[in-house]
Amino acid sequence: MDQMPAGMRSSLYEKDDDYRLSFLFGNFITLNDIRERDLARIIELRLSPLYVSVHAVRKTVRDRLFGRPMRRSIVEDLRRLARAGIVIHAQIVLIPGINDGAALRETVRELAALYPACRSVAIVPVGVTGHRAGLPRLRRVTAAESRALIDWAERERDGLKRRTGGDCVLHLADEFYLAANRVLPPADAYGDFPQLSNGVGACRSFLIQLERDIERAKRRANAPRCVTIATGVLGAKFLRRYAAPLIAERLPSLSLRVVVVRNRLFGPAVTVSGLLSGRDIVRAALRGKAAGCLVIPPNAVNHDGRFIDDMNARGVERELGIPVVVARSTFLENRVMKGCRKERSQ
Repeated sequence: MDQMPAGMRSSLYEKDDDYRLSFLFGNFITLNDIRERDLARIIELRLSPLYVSVHAVRKTVRDRLFGRPMRRSIVEDLRRLARAGIVIHAQIVLIPGINDGAALRETVRELAALYPACRSVAIVPVGVTGHRAGLPRLRRVTAAESRALIDWAERERDGLKRRTGGDCVLHLADEFYLAANRVLPPADAYGDFPQLSNGVGACRSFLIQLERDIERAKRRANAPRCVTIATGVLGAKFLRRYAAPLIAERLPSLSLRVVVVRNRLFGPAVTVSGLLSGRDIVRAALRGKAAGCLVIPPNAVNHDGRFIDDMNARGVERELGIPVVVARSTFLENRVMKGCRKERSQ
């Protein structure tokens, strides 16, 4: 939130650490400033599950990460919640040179020891935007570091599975696999996909649904001939490696085009589709000469249907002059097909 450009809607600058929103909506919280009466209330009301941004358990690392001395022990608080039967889903935002290496191994070890209360531990890469004036210097995880992390995590999972009876607790964000050019884990590696909204298993889940939608599309007599997808750099890499070959093999009548949207709002280091602005999508689609209809990834808009710059799909549609549909799952779902058929009726 400190890396936001100026002039955005006010809610984007709100730093929220409310455990009620964690329980209700899956928001990640730090528990850094939680009070004793709050912990007691969580336990009394059985507010479970909770999604906790742990990042590190070692106090010196935590002090550095959060920019102030930590008054509470995250391990003790999590143990207390675990003893009370509160389910915990933890995340570690990996920052090279700060909470990786020995600090990461220690954090995973402590969290895994809380199983079965701690059901999942997700490691996700730090995001670095172009708006960091006055902030500490951070860098992104490199491809080589992603490969090393995957190798370590696979070894670590094997040991953890022996302790959990086969349950997979440790997960890596999809971004690491795409950056490292490694094959995505199979569906059973994600269990019930506990951290989809955190970018963990989203690619595999998408492919599962896409295969189903392809079979439905093959039975449609009026399926569109061309679909154009606007997505970020990372999404384009995924679609070209996994989705495009699937379409070519099983639905060759469909022409699939991918428009790569470079993120001018946040900077080129931000490659995910969830932070695309409407203006950047319009710019990329015009440059790429989008045809047919334009499909937008579901995570690019909020619950009000607005991109991060407050533009909506209808605004993009007016700018481009072609149908624009925000998908809920894949670009071949029924509602996308209906929206794309507008192109043939115009």
